[in-house]
Amino acid sequence: MDRIRSEAVMPKNEGLGKGKTKLSQFLTLYALVQCTRDLSQIDCAQCLAIAVGNFPNFCDSKKGSRVLYSSCYVRYELYPFFFPLDSNNGTSFGKTVKIIHH
Repeated sequence: MDRIRSEAVMPKNEGLGKGKTKLSQFLTLYALVQCTRDLSQIDCAQCLAIAVGNFPNFCDSKKGSRVLYSSCYVRYELYPFFFPLDSNNGTSFGKTVKIIHH
């Protein structure tokens, strides 16, 4: 989760971090963190740290969880829930391809 949080606070990722980690041969953990774009890097990092820090209070022993604050969001699951699944960074989000045919 630390790597994904660090990814989210990088300016090029615009507050989005996502990734997956193999827990065993048959089990993969998928995680996504996101901050609203009005937050500074420091505020984003603090919000995500608080959200992740509350996992033991709200999400102990759960197979998946979501923590939503007004300025940040953290989610983890044992199934894929974000796209593209094969990308380990958030750079593909927010890009638009326009095809104009006359």
